[in-house]
Amino acid sequence: MTYFPQFRHIHCSSRFDRTPEQLETDMDEWRAKAGVITVTEVQNDQAAATLSEQGWGYYNSPRDDNSDNCAVLWHMSDWRRIYGAVKQLTNDTYYRLSGQKSRPIYCCTVVLRRTDSKYTLLVSVTNLPPNLEGHWQTPDKQWAMRKLAYLSSLHNWSVYVTYQINKLKPSGALVVADWNLNLKDNWVRDLLINHWGNEWQLDWVLFPTEGQTLGGEQDVPPGAPGQGKVDRIIDGSLYNGLAVIDGPNLLAPAGSAIHRPFLEELQFIDQADRPIGGEIYGNTQDGEPWWGFGDYMDDEIYPVTRVFGND
Repeated sequence: MTYFPQFRHIHCSSRFDRTPEQLETDMDEWRAKAGVITVTEVQNDQAAATLSEQGWGYYNSPRDDNSDNCAVLWHMSDWRRIYGAVKQLTNDTYYRLSGQKSRPIYCCTVVLRRTDSKYTLLVSVTNLPPNLEGHWQTPDKQWAMRKLAYLSSLHNWSVYVTYQINKLKPSGALVVADWNLNLKDNWVRDLLINHWGNEWQLDWVLFPTEGQTLGGEQDVPPGAPGQGKVDRIIDGSLYNGLAVIDGPNLLAPAGSAIHRPFLEELQFIDQADRPIGGEIYGNTQDGEPWWGFGDYMDDEIYPVTRVFGND
């Protein structure tokens, strides 16, 4: 009988201004529930220091240029790292709502090998630009800058991961993000698959009818699509060469984040049994593309293939 390893994964889009003590408390809880953990917004050096724990490995850039925004952690009884890199995804910058210029966007990528078998797993995580669904908060030119940074980062990330898969040939791949767009919207899921390809699957198949990965309620401006209060799922995984056998399930709110973490259990599969899509259930919606953002097949802003940095 062929052995297909299973593993649990937790993701949390943390909050840069929460204390290291809060992150340490949450990390202790997550380590007890999963063998692979991905996090964003841990660029504070004191926060990054909480990633280290006996029996656990982690990968996080040592530089203070936003390449250290994301991290991957793994339990060393189950995994050992055979590759790690951070990659700048775009030169495009934008203005934050505070008026400050953004820093470059990076992804953090590792390849892990199972300690009990030959299976290898590529994990890549990033934090994409926020406030795309908040066009009303900034002038058109500034919103267009965020849109360009988002699309170029999304495109270059998929190109980079595809290149690494072709080169390193992992048994399975998991890409995780704070996507900062509502995954319940049909056009958002179409946008992702348009960039990543049909061989990738979104982990969210059964969306919760209430509850969200971004805490609190989101006000939508009068006259905008989706006017009213909405629950948004903006954190999730795409997977390839794997199957989700449980989850994703929202966990309790975390003190180190304004996003709720989620837990999922995945399993390696026979490459001949790759899923090719299926029905999505739960609280989904068409979600009109915001101000032309979803007309990605014929858009006025075209992403350019640019991948920066060294392996």
